[in-house]
Amino acid sequence: MLEQTLADAERALAQGERAAAARLLACALATDQQAESRARVFRIAERHLLGEDQPAPARSYAALPEHPLVSVVIATRNRAALLADALAAVAAQTYRHWEIVLVNDGGEPVEDIARAVLADRSAGERLRAFSHAESEGPAYARNTGIAEARGEVVAFLDDDDRLAPEHLRGLVAALADTRAGVAYSGCDIVMERLDGGARIELSRHRQPMPDAFNAPLLLVRNYIPLNCCAFRAELFHAHGGFDELLSCLEDWELLLRLGRNAGFVHLAEATAEYRVRAPEVRDSVSKARPGDTASAFARIYARHASDDALVAVAREAYRWLVLSGNYARFG
Repeated sequence: MLEQTLADAERALAQGERAAAARLLACALATDQQAESRARVFRIAERHLLGEDQPAPARSYAALPEHPLVSVVIATRNRAALLADALAAVAAQTYRHWEIVLVNDGGEPVEDIARAVLADRSAGERLRAFSHAESEGPAYARNTGIAEARGEVVAFLDDDDRLAPEHLRGLVAALADTRAGVAYSGCDIVMERLDGGARIELSRHRQPMPDAFNAPLLLVRNYIPLNCCAFRAELFHAHGGFDELLSCLEDWELLLRLGRNAGFVHLAEATAEYRVRAPEVRDSVSKARPGDTASAFARIYARHASDDALVAVAREAYRWLVLSGNYARFG
C-alpha cells in the first residue's frame, strides 16, 4: 500500500500535479506511522522542493565602503575553553577589517580570557565586550550584539564553532553586489568529543545546500547555519533582529523573515564549521529542553505560513522526525 502510494505521488510530481501529489503524501503520513516511512515521504517532498528556485526580492542597496567593517557577534555562556578557539578563528581571518562584539549571557566572566587570546594575536584592541547579569537566551544576547555593532556588515559565530581564515573575505566580496543583502558560505558539520582540554574530531561531513537560495526549502527546515552568514547591518534596522520569544531556532526565523525581503548569495566553498557533541551531551536548549523545540516549530510555522500543500506535507514530516528524535537516523 505504501509503495504504491509513494509511487503514485512521484508520478504526480513528474506530471506537474502538485496538489494531487501532496494529497497522496499526506495520506501516506496518516496511514503509516513508521519513522522510515515518514522519512521517505519527507525525502520525496524535499527532493521536489530542491528543484524549485524563487526569484530574489528586487532590491538594491547602497554600495558598501571598499573595506567595510565586519562586526562578528559572539554570544557565550560558560564555555571559555571553546570560546578561545572561536576567538582565535576570527583573529586568523585574512580580511583584517573586523571587530568582535562579545556578549556574555550571564555566565562566568570571560573578558580577561578573551583579551588574552586576542592580545597574543595582536588583536586585543578589536574586542568589545558586554555582559548580561543573568542569562537572557541566545536571541536576546545576539540582539545585544547587533545593537552594539559598529560595522556595515554583521556576522555571527557561536562560541563553540570555527571559521576558515578566508571566511570573512569571501562573504564581504559577495556583499559588494548591491543586490545582495545576505551572503552565506558552505559549511562542514563536525561531530566532536571533549576530552579534558582537547577537542577530538569524530566525524565530518558537508552540510547539503542547494546551489542557490531556496525559499521553499527554507520554509520547511533551516539548511543555512547562522555561522555561515554575513548580513548588511541595515537589514536589522529595517526588519528587526532575533525573535526573543524563541529560546531556540531563532536563527531560522530570522532567515525566513529576511528571505522575504533581501537577496541571498551563496558561496559554495565551506569556510565555516558547525561543531556538535554527541546527542546525549545536553549542551544546547534544543537538547536540554525538547519542549522548547516543539513550541518553536509551532511559532515559526504559524508566523511563516504557506498555502503550498507540498510544503505543508514536508513540514509535517520534518517536524515529526525532529521531535521524535528520528531525523538524524532517517532524514
